Amino acid sequence: MRQSAAILESSEMRRLMEDVRERFDLVILDTSSLSISNDPLLIQPYSDGMVLVTRPHYTQENMLGEAIDQLVESELGLLGIIINGTDIIVSLPEQVVESSRFTSEAQESEELSAGASKN
Repeated sequence: MRQSAAILESSEMRRLMEDVRERFDLVILDTSSLSISNDPLLIQPYSDGMVLVTRPHYTQENMLGEAIDQLVESELGLLGIIINGTDIIVSLPEQVVESSRFTSEAQESEELSAGASKN
């Protein structure tokens, strides 16, 4: 969008963000890539932090490294990084798997009990 900086830095944008932060528990702002524009940095003052999204063989490694370094060193609040398009197999510790099974079984039991009491 032409002149996006003027829009993002406007008093109207500030009022909009103040309003939505009062109304909602969670507000997610999706912006263009840092490699395309600095819009994410202009919106950052309205946020509690940033999450970088990257994709192997698409995101330039040097640009990602620079962005991470800048966000970590600044007060911009890097909350984390999402890596899309990977074929990584994640193995969970047995405790997490067992805890998950227990939770699922407990939820199923509660749902069955609730259904039986309605009938």
